Amino acid sequence: MNKELSGLVSVLLIAAVIVCAGALSYLNSLANPFIWDDIALVTRNLHIIDVGYIPRLFLEGSYHQEVAHNFYRPFLMASFALDYHSWGLQAFGYHLTNIFLHLSNALLVYCLVWTVSGRRTVSLITALLFTVHPVHTEAVAYISGRGDPLAAFFSLVSMICFIRFSCAEGRNRAGAYLGSLVFFSIAVFTKESALMLPVFFVLYSACFGKRRPGLGDILAYVPFLAVAAAYLYARKIALSGAGDPSIYVNSIPFASRLLTSPAVVLEYVKMLAWPAGLHMERMDFLYDFITSLKDPRFVASSGFLAAAITAVVLRRRNSKLLFFGAAWFLAGLLPFLNLIPVNAFVAEHWLYFPSIGFFIVVSILFDRMLGFRSIRLCVQTFIAVIVAMLAAVTVRQNHVWRDPVYFYNYTLRFSPGSARVHTNLGIEYFDRRMFEKAEKEYKTSLELEPNGKNTVYHLINLAALYFNQGREREAFETYRAAIAADPAVPVTYIYIGDIYYGKGKYPDAAASYKKAAELAPQNAVFWNKLGNAYLAEKMYDEAAAAYKRAVGIYPNLLDARVNLGEAYAKKGDLVASLNEYKAAMQIDSGIPEIYTRISNICSRMGAHEQAKYFSDRAKELLTK
Repeated sequence: MNKELSGLVSVLLIAAVIVCAGALSYLNSLANPFIWDDIALVTRNLHIIDVGYIPRLFLEGSYHQEVAHNFYRPFLMASFALDYHSWGLQAFGYHLTNIFLHLSNALLVYCLVWTVSGRRTVSLITALLFTVHPVHTEAVAYISGRGDPLAAFFSLVSMICFIRFSCAEGRNRAGAYLGSLVFFSIAVFTKESALMLPVFFVLYSACFGKRRPGLGDILAYVPFLAVAAAYLYARKIALSGAGDPSIYVNSIPFASRLLTSPAVVLEYVKMLAWPAGLHMERMDFLYDFITSLKDPRFVASSGFLAAAITAVVLRRRNSKLLFFGAAWFLAGLLPFLNLIPVNAFVAEHWLYFPSIGFFIVVSILFDRMLGFRSIRLCVQTFIAVIVAMLAAVTVRQNHVWRDPVYFYNYTLRFSPGSARVHTNLGIEYFDRRMFEKAEKEYKTSLELEPNGKNTVYHLINLAALYFNQGREREAFETYRAAIAADPAVPVTYIYIGDIYYGKGKYPDAAASYKKAAELAPQNAVFWNKLGNAYLAEKMYDEAAAAYKRAVGIYPNLLDARVNLGEAYAKKGDLVASLNEYKAAMQIDSGIPEIYTRISNICSRMGAHEQAKYFSDRAKELLTK
């Protein structure tokens, strides 16, 4: 076997080991359901129901307009749209995509470390630790956690291309540069933290650059900065009416956020070094942030970090890779340290990209231990045991996500003071008609957050429970309390409108639906409900106008298409009605009712042969 073939076989074996380790670690997550933000981002998100909407994702936020959020991630939402196109609402397919992304990233991590170091052992250990570490469960086993793996994929490709650009010459250099810029652009429009990527380019050049940077090298960063500026402008426009969900963190003074950041970094180090008690909701510093230089948490964490950074800096000349890994870890965490407020202080999925640097440092230490021949077998065994143990913890952690009720109860063991987890648990109990338990959770949420930004939602959920139990007076009182808590939340008026509509009080329903639609004019479902109320009132012009607003927002919203056809039919505009029913048929050709309605319109127009054809098609579908 020649040397090239031997090298290829070796690389393929390494890739197989990495892929098998990752696949075995996450295989049991394939059966997990949609959970938490998956409901808003996937199962109830009209943004993803048609791949034809993908261009619009660059003009809108990631959630519906009535939800306060700061997420502008069009490529992430496009990936969900592609999954929806392939799998519908089968969670299995979305999990499969997440696992594929994670395994791809593990291979890219190996390529990255090999490219910068040329050390196969360090590269393999880094990739294996990254692949199986349970801290990544929140990013891989959780469908809505995909933003981190997807952004990491494009970022790693961009980074590898940039390294090749730095080393290559001629046409290869230009191609590598263009690839780096393109993938950086995609990464940024996948998740905002990718804006930090040029910092990693500078870090690589500082550690491994073979020549002093010239003017051309400096100017090479300008297009990347232009992409970042374009992203920030597009984000500002898309989120102009989305509200601010980070109000809690915004209320914390900058000095306190700065003082808390060393303790947050140390918390992340602890998660990576000893991944016990991993959980989704981390409120450690949200209500107990650091306000003084004398706080023991600040003294201990800043002292530890200062000592670690000093040790790494002193070793920089002897181990550039060690410095590179440590700096990667800190730079990767920088966007999440709340120097610019984000939604929380700590989240496990934020470690996805920064952890690569931490694992580089750990792998270097293992590699040095392997240099001692007398203990090499012991060290190899130890590494294998560590990898196996981490993989086992990952498998166990995936199991936590298998059932929403179990998941929320598990999370409450660590964060019993989280109002939103109690609310989510209450919703699950409500859906399972376990009303007493649901009411207990909703009331606990209100006790924990009587005057917060989510109070209105706690009240809405409690009101819906009361109405479902026949406690109508209490329901309306609670809805009034929700409006008093925040009159700008449209879903309150939707629920009230639904009650009126169900009781046949169509004018009152229309008034409530109209208020909701005015508050969230980009929500097609709200306009469709308003049209239904007008249609029931026999206000056909108003109904048609409302339905047209709905299909103007989402042309493939089937209910609105069918309802618009009905409104036109009631008005006597048979041609317009027929066109809408045919448009509905193009959206879904398997609904007998649509063919029946078309048959009726054709009959009214005197086209009896066509009427019979569509009537027969309806009967065929009914007998299938």
